[in-house]
Amino acid sequence: MRPSARGSRPPSLLLPALLALMALCLAPPGARAQAGADLEVATWRGHAVVRDRLLVQFEVGLGAEQRRQHHDALGARRLGSPRADLELVALPAGSDLDRAAAAYAALPGVLRATPD
Repeated sequence: MRPSARGSRPPSLLLPALLALMALCLAPPGARAQAGADLEVATWRGHAVVRDRLLVQFEVGLGAEQRRQHHDALGARRLGSPRADLELVALPAGSDLDRAAAAYAALPGVLRATPD
């Protein structure tokens, strides 16, 4: 990776922010208004995130049935898919984001999971 002449954010912080922004932009206006009213903000590793939600990135080609089985196994509910390999999921209330992300990451076909 080539350093930028201007002080840019490290890529590790930029990807989750871009994914969250993309998910918000791709949601229908009514869903954004409804979601905004019901969302609770939490702090995760010094960043504001949505409580009990993850963005899960799957390997391209992983079937919808296997994804559904992964969500069911962790008690999560699929909220949407901003792109083919990415799904926004709601976790059970009060979930530990680090544990949930690690549980997803340990499943076959999951590339990463990060808080929304």
